[in-house]
Amino acid sequence: MPEPGAGSIDPLKGHPYHRDPGRSPCFHAGLYLGEMIKRAKVRRIFFSIMAEAMAVASAMGITVETYGGRLNYYDFLEKKGFLANLKRTVFLRIMGLKFKRLKSSTLQSFERKQKTEIDFLTGYITSNGQTNNIKTPVNSQIETMIHEIEAGERTISPANLDEIVLA
Repeated sequence: MPEPGAGSIDPLKGHPYHRDPGRSPCFHAGLYLGEMIKRAKVRRIFFSIMAEAMAVASAMGITVETYGGRLNYYDFLEKKGFLANLKRTVFLRIMGLKFKRLKSSTLQSFERKQKTEIDFLTGYITSNGQTNNIKTPVNSQIETMIHEIEAGERTISPANLDEIVLA
């Protein structure tokens, strides 16, 4: 993972997301990516996750490069208004169609009854957010839910998505 002051990085290079572009922090719902992206709340969760991660990267002095020559995370998240919201929604809906049958590796870990990589993914964002005084409420809720599933205290269910509180 990048260290503070690491400069400019490819946000996914060497990261598990790089091998699994449809990986979703909403895998605690037990759904394929395409099914999740159909839900408006899930799209808002995705946007919140991204915004929190970008705020943490900024606090760490990391400049996130444009992904694949097309996705400028700064423009994607910072632009306001109807057209910007429509563009974000269309982008995620296209991802949902392109990767509609994708099952995250974390969901696969759950199904195999193995420990997930949540501490290295979402946990990285939440711990660095805490270190840098950046609030990461959505990532924190997801991290907690995943740990609860791992501990057998929560089941994998689409109802988990309903419990996530957005700002």
